[in-house]
Amino acid sequence: MDVFDDWNDRFPRGEDADHRVGPLTEDSVFLFQSVTAPLPSGAHWGSWSWYENSLQLRAHLLYVALPDMAATWLNEGAVGLNADRQPLAATIAGAADGWGEDKHFFEELAHDLETSAGATNRDLATEMQQLARQLTERFGRTRTWDLRMQVFPSVTDAGAFLFDKDPEAITDVAGNPISRSEWLLLCERAAVDRDAGRQVEDTFADAFEL
Repeated sequence: MDVFDDWNDRFPRGEDADHRVGPLTEDSVFLFQSVTAPLPSGAHWGSWSWYENSLQLRAHLLYVALPDMAATWLNEGAVGLNADRQPLAATIAGAADGWGEDKHFFEELAHDLETSAGATNRDLATEMQQLARQLTERFGRTRTWDLRMQVFPSVTDAGAFLFDKDPEAITDVAGNPISRSEWLLLCERAAVDRDAGRQVEDTFADAFEL
């Protein structure tokens, strides 16, 4: 089994796919990705996922997230969420000639991911933040298919962003609202306290929109 097949089996394409990779650790990095269909549908899908470290996130971007984004864009949304995933190179090769500039963009993004070499876990996450930002700047507001990605180098960074965007999504285990400081304390303890970790993981798993 090659690397693509391994990741494809671990993270099947679909709305209900669970892209969590194990419990949260001090090196965990987060990804938010979303796809919005053009009007009149305007259907939106988005989810959070996290990885044990930046190397796992890079592999997920190369073999799961980027192929899915490219398939949606280059096939003008014709590829449904439950369609078989193809390697990025195959998706690019099968796209119409008119997509030349966009095909080149995806090729360059994949190349930059493959050659990224941050000295530390956070340095590598910062490189991938920039690559995700490039994709979002290009495809995030197209008035057709909107594709977005955001990378967060730690659970606390992701937690602060989520709370500031949607504080009502943050509750305690009984469903009662909690303050920003209480939530960030949970995020800080998520790697060393499994009860806190599970609560943080469940909150992100249920958060579908930015």
